[in-house]
Amino acid sequence: MSPLDTLVHIALEAGKIVREGYRSRKEIRHKGRVDLVTQYDVATERFLLKTLGEAFPGHTLVGEESYRGDFDLERAIYIDPIDGTTDFVYGHPGFSVSIGVEVDGTPVAGVVVDPLLDDEFCAAVGHGTTRNGRQVRVN
Repeated sequence: MSPLDTLVHIALEAGKIVREGYRSRKEIRHKGRVDLVTQYDVATERFLLKTLGEAFPGHTLVGEESYRGDFDLERAIYIDPIDGTTDFVYGHPGFSVSIGVEVDGTPVAGVVVDPLLDDEFCAAVGHGTTRNGRQVRVN
């Protein structure tokens, strides 16, 4: 499996955790004045940190809920376990699992998974952009 395929596979697996929590009771806390976090944000990020760490040992993992280091990184994977937590909390669609990869300050790949619609968007330098594995283009 290519590194890009591995990234997509891990994001899709993380989406299953988020989908499971969508209609479940949520423990909500505030991490800022208006920013919410749930147990599903935390569980999804833990899963992503573990699996991405195993698959990409040379990268610094930057999780939205847990990272406290600096951002001057050679190789980094940025993780937003539930991008759109407020929508997730209130039962609105419009949230995703988002992962971005950066090398020497340059974005090189990204994956966004919508766990409710079973949509996966992927983009990478030299590979273009896909939706559910099919090439997409701008009009």
